Amino acid sequence: MGITLSLVVHGYALGGRPVHRTVWSAVMNGLVVPWGRLNGDASLYGHSRRSVLDFDTASGCARRLGRAGFTQVHTLPLPGWQTGITHTFTALRR
Repeated sequence: MGITLSLVVHGYALGGRPVHRTVWSAVMNGLVVPWGRLNGDASLYGHSRRSVLDFDTASGCARRLGRAGFTQVHTLPLPGWQTGITHTFTALRR
């Protein structure tokens, strides 16, 4: 009998459809990065914009968890305007 680790991660991971990338870019470029520029955090929000575009899609992140030894990996998109942009990942590892 071993220990089972439950993992729950909530984060930005695009769903893979072009509309998800378009919405993310529009929100970041039109609202978040300009707000950050006004408040002295432009580089932080610019990094966030780029890192989400460059990171795994939600399905890629789920595959990465599987390769790391996690089982019962589930990807749950959040509802609302951020559907396809923000996901919760759950997984188990023994």
